[in-house]
Amino acid sequence: MAAVQLQAQDINWQVDNIKIVDGVSFCVNKKETLGIVGPNGAGKTSLLKCLYQEHPLTSGKVMLDGNALENFTRREVAQKIAVVGQQHEAVFNLTVLDIVNMGLVPHKTLFERNTDGDRKLIAQALTFVDLLYKAEQVFNTLSGGEQQRCLIARAIVQRPQVLIMDEPTNHLDVFYQHQILSLVKKLG
Repeated sequence: MAAVQLQAQDINWQVDNIKIVDGVSFCVNKKETLGIVGPNGAGKTSLLKCLYQEHPLTSGKVMLDGNALENFTRREVAQKIAVVGQQHEAVFNLTVLDIVNMGLVPHKTLFERNTDGDRKLIAQALTFVDLLYKAEQVFNTLSGGEQQRCLIARAIVQRPQVLIMDEPTNHLDVFYQHQILSLVKKLG
């Protein structure tokens, strides 16, 4: 029997007495993929944000490897859960390399420099998503599919136990949708 990695136990989240997430429970085992389907405005993104503590729960629990997520620090949560959101914030003139390097932040102290191992991990992640040749290109100049691949590389570098993706193929054409879903499947 597979070990439960992530578990939602009757989680609820509300804003101004309006229930957005109402009594959701599920388990996801290691190496398992779970899809959440529903119409626009149903609360899918809000549910995901509850899973990684961006939205504080009104009630219920999120468990990671049998431990309540509320008992982890924000840094520990960032070490264990990577998120690829559906909307990308403006990142000014940051390069692909800068963005992927951000995956190391939860594992570094404030003034800690990258090691040779870190640089190798970044190069491997960029190679995996076929963006090594664009490492010095500015993120905002990439196509939508390339941006998603860059964010997946950042998540790989983060070395999480759980990867949460919110509509990873949103606004992409069929070619890029297939490409992104193939990459995620290869991650295991």
